[in-house]
Amino acid sequence: MDQEKILAMKGTAPPQHQVFVSFRGSDVRYNFFSFLKDALIKNGINVVTDEDAPRGKPIDENLLKLIRDSRIALVIFSENYPESTWCLDELVEIEKQMDLKMLDSCPIFFEVETCHVKLQVARSTFNNNLLQLEHDERKKARKISKKAWEDAEKRFEGWRKALNSVSSRLGLTYKKGRFDLFN
Repeated sequence: MDQEKILAMKGTAPPQHQVFVSFRGSDVRYNFFSFLKDALIKNGINVVTDEDAPRGKPIDENLLKLIRDSRIALVIFSENYPESTWCLDELVEIEKQMDLKMLDSCPIFFEVETCHVKLQVARSTFNNNLLQLEHDERKKARKISKKAWEDAEKRFEGWRKALNSVSSRLGLTYKKGRFDLFN
């Protein structure tokens, strides 16, 4: 018997249409995301995000469980997405679940070029934001220990791998009020 049937019998199965949305709040929370969330809910889709999680702390097990219990992850890439360790750590978990074939994802490029998210363009605001975050995190880690610095470097590799992997999926671009499908 598969895990979903066992969980359903126990009454602990996640909702059938659960969608996890990863986004940078300062870029899209009060515009694009709010409209998207309303549309999904009106169509009977259970939307989960990190909105209710405490800010300024590392991702906790409850948030990782929300990702693991979802069927689909919508990742809204925006210019400031790579300013957030939280967003990038979510993305790593999304990629991990994709690799395990437990989750499908759909990237949405909100006012940002796909090649910038794939880090194919060295000089872009997206890439500069990622480099600045890595610099800041590296600086913090150096003050702690060599091991912390090595762990930080591994974390950065994971972020970059996840950015490339998730952004390479079939998805949507949103620019100047218009959607386009790409792959």
